[in-house]
Amino acid sequence: MSRLFVLNKIGETTNKPKWHLPFQYVILLLIVMLGFWVRFWGISWGLPDRPDIHPDEHDYVIKHALSINRHHLDPDFLNYPSFLCYSVAALHKVLKYSDPDRPDWKANESGRIIVAVFGTLSILVIFLIARNLNGKVHSALLSAAFMALLPLHVWESHVAVTDVFMTFWILLTLLFSLKLLKQPTIQMAILTGICLGLATGAKYTAAITSIAIILTIALTKTDWLNKIKLLVIAGSTSLFACFLVTPFSFIRFTDTLKALAYEHAHTHGHHLGFSVPANGFQYHRFVYQLFAAWPFSFGVPLYLATLFGCIWFCFRPSRSRWVIIAFTTTYILLVCSMTFTPLRYYIPILSIGTLIAGLWLCKEISTSNKNMRRTTARLFTLFVLGYTAIFTFSTTSRFPNDTRVTASKWIQKRIDEGWKIHCFGWRRYLCFTDMYPGQIYEHHEKSLKHIYTMEADDLIQISSLHFLRWERHGNEGFIHAYDTLRNNSADFELMARFDNSFLNKKFYTALDPMFACYFISPTLEFYRRRQPQQIHSQVAQSEQLHALIASLPHTQVHLNSLCNTPLLFDLNDSFVSQEDITNELEKIGDEERIRFYDIYKHFGVRHQSVLK
Repeated sequence: MSRLFVLNKIGETTNKPKWHLPFQYVILLLIVMLGFWVRFWGISWGLPDRPDIHPDEHDYVIKHALSINRHHLDPDFLNYPSFLCYSVAALHKVLKYSDPDRPDWKANESGRIIVAVFGTLSILVIFLIARNLNGKVHSALLSAAFMALLPLHVWESHVAVTDVFMTFWILLTLLFSLKLLKQPTIQMAILTGICLGLATGAKYTAAITSIAIILTIALTKTDWLNKIKLLVIAGSTSLFACFLVTPFSFIRFTDTLKALAYEHAHTHGHHLGFSVPANGFQYHRFVYQLFAAWPFSFGVPLYLATLFGCIWFCFRPSRSRWVIIAFTTTYILLVCSMTFTPLRYYIPILSIGTLIAGLWLCKEISTSNKNMRRTTARLFTLFVLGYTAIFTFSTTSRFPNDTRVTASKWIQKRIDEGWKIHCFGWRRYLCFTDMYPGQIYEHHEKSLKHIYTMEADDLIQISSLHFLRWERHGNEGFIHAYDTLRNNSADFELMARFDNSFLNKKFYTALDPMFACYFISPTLEFYRRRQPQQIHSQVAQSEQLHALIASLPHTQVHLNSLCNTPLLFDLNDSFVSQEDITNELEKIGDEERIRFYDIYKHFGVRHQSVLK
């Protein structure tokens, strides 16, 4: 009788339609395909002309990957582990066997492919973590969709640097930690340890994921002797796996410690344009992340969904959730304590954010008893998905159209016409080529004070990756130097401007000006001095200024002092302060003051305060 009952049950089970399972997998496949496409869109940006277009990619990975061969396995760089370097070198060498003439710049492409593939696989891992957190299938699908569209993750998947690569292994470590929590076996401890070792081999920061493993083993429902055994197995396995992928970090351990000390000083020091503090309330540790870095990296709607989701997630803890909370909290405390934290450092915790946002929104949709609340949750979910998709697409579209590549075509025509181009600042932030040493010149930004000595047929090139960082830090000297060029149409003519826009650019650049061009498509501007007959000469300006001063009562400022603007002219040794001039101008009427300012501004001194 019981056997017949079982057979009937089996028959009922097998006869039930299973259309919903394939449909869910189809949705997951579509999400993964979307994530794959957006990560590979424009993946060859800057190549082949600018293989150094991203400084960290070239200096930290590609340069060292190209130095690796069977006779020299040491990448000679220990600031970062070698897992990604070896992966890039291996793929590049394999592809070179089929194409012996494969150029070195193709190594950039190989590295980006590796990073983009592991970035895409992270979508699947987020789906599996959501399922292991007792999330329903639709919750896991929504989390995967958010991960597929996560703006910062998509951007960094276009660059052969370690963070996306590391994030995949961190997420896999967390996934196996959750499985270890339910199945405290030796096999699961080994898998967890391997993933931790590979994550640390991708970037040393990932070692902090060991917090999750330690807590997982402590929370397992087994005796203490078995817990110690699992901990030893996981730890020793992780060390072995880490050694396999970055052996010289162990072999040259003393040098590794020195490299780590350097990186610690680097991330806790000042980095112009990217570190805190700066000129604004938001430029402080922990504040900057909440009010600038994370809103831009998520896109505001997804960021808000993550914030609300985190509150819900933390106030309804379980053993599984404690593992996620412990890792995320520790990682946040680590990276937010740094004064210099590039956005890519946040990728692991932002990935966890997409997981939590998906779980929370689906919970609101499925369990709410109030129709209005359920409808609001559905509309908000659609809005988050729609906005994030548009924001991600609009920002990612800058890769295949990077301004430095687009401007190079325009520069080529100017060079053919015989123009000379003077580039101010670091060449990687500019459109720069070594092919024309007699026509393209590189200058330090301090040399902007000499722009009045340029010939009328010389082009001046500047980049927003330079002038926006001075604005961010409130450096009046360099702000004034750039304003003299950019806001002085009487003396300098804008010949060309290359820029790319994206959704709500003005809003996000108000959070941090550098978000306008965070290593991608900076605004490039080209100026030239107007012909002498188009402007007043400095002598004529001096005479006009002298006549104006003589006509103004109660003004005791000497012409020699007023003509001196050290940043631009260095005409005299004497100098009069802005405060002195402002005090004198307060004694005269508005009309005379405005006349004075109109002439005086040609000498480059900012006196907005006198225009009341």
